[in-house]
Amino acid sequence: MENFAPPLVAQAMAQASALTWADVALPLNQLINIAVVLVAAAILSRFLKRRLKKPTKASKLTPQITYSLRPLVFPLTGFLLLHFMFFIQMHVREATPLFYDETHKLVIAWVLIRLVMMFTNKKEAGWLVAGLILPITFLHIFGLWAGFESFLNDLGFTVGSFHVSVYKVGQGVLLVGFLFWAVTRLNKVVDNTLKRSKKLSIANRAIVSKIAQIGLYVFAFLITLDVLGIDLTALAVFGGAVGVGLGFGLQKITSNFISGLILLFEKSIKSGDMVEMSDGTLGTIRNISARHTLVETFSGKEIMVPNEDFITQRVINWTYSNSAGRIDFVIGVSYTSDIKKAKELILEAMNKHPDVSKTETPACNLKEFADSSVNFQVFFWVDDIVKGRFRPLNDVLFAIWDKFHENGIEIPFPQRDLHIKGPVRIETATKKQ
Repeated sequence: MENFAPPLVAQAMAQASALTWADVALPLNQLINIAVVLVAAAILSRFLKRRLKKPTKASKLTPQITYSLRPLVFPLTGFLLLHFMFFIQMHVREATPLFYDETHKLVIAWVLIRLVMMFTNKKEAGWLVAGLILPITFLHIFGLWAGFESFLNDLGFTVGSFHVSVYKVGQGVLLVGFLFWAVTRLNKVVDNTLKRSKKLSIANRAIVSKIAQIGLYVFAFLITLDVLGIDLTALAVFGGAVGVGLGFGLQKITSNFISGLILLFEKSIKSGDMVEMSDGTLGTIRNISARHTLVETFSGKEIMVPNEDFITQRVINWTYSNSAGRIDFVIGVSYTSDIKKAKELILEAMNKHPDVSKTETPACNLKEFADSSVNFQVFFWVDDIVKGRFRPLNDVLFAIWDKFHENGIEIPFPQRDLHIKGPVRIETATKKQ
């Protein structure tokens, strides 16, 4: 049987037969120590998690960050306890313990996977990243990473003095994906932090948020170029040509982006303002983003208006300097009615309404003697036009209607008098032929 066994199998069998109990006991003892430390880390992490109370919306930023890091308590506790155990063993035996490098790399991979799973909204993306981290870790553990990296570097082509390989492309894709994902998460953290700030106005918060967003993306882009070893001077000519092409192709996007910054700095519109566009769109500003402004109409529709439209078109801002607004309408009474009494009733109906402003006096002026009625021009003010202008108008008109009926004031409808003078005879002459 031994003569027919493959050489590797025979060599493995020979090494196994030469093993003694001392050779097996030391690795087994080390594995038992690692397992005991991990169990202790699980118990300690469970105790620490119970001490972390769920923060409320009014809590400060530090408790919220601490509570969000709960999934990392177990791997970080295990990492610290394992390092403490290895530190003691190194000082007692004055030698590096078995499985030191392997355990170190596995625990770091474990922490990275938990970190990615914690901050990734989609589980599929988290499992994809975990599927990339684990193979790389095992290649490092078995000493195969250097050869695999050299193999990937050989697969590629050279353009001038720059070598493009599969390894660099994969590294760049992963790095760009990670950096831009991290920048997106950081932008959300910055926005949430600014929303809780009471010292900054809404417009200033938006300005700071946009500047932070631009700075983070530029920083991520420069880091990507530095890691990939791309020289910026080598991209000068190519970048100029691409820049001209993008200037023509993306001029609308650039225009909207610059218009958004102008709106934020000028503060001509801000979140909460009620605006009316030249095309008749009427609603409330909800958010000013890099490309568009979100306008919510009174029917619940959310319209994304390009920022450029607020710069190049005529826009009515009902709440630019204050939220007060005037509501006016025309009402007519018949010629047989007491027009002085009608004016008193109209003013009384407006003054009794709770939403009518007390600082601005309502007015009722005689406008004209029309064909069928005597018309009054009526207007009143409301303190907050955003709360509504149709409901106060509706209530005032109903109140006027009731008061007119109680006091015999008639609201006429168009009338025409038709006078018939008599029958008209049409005589036709016939010619005899």
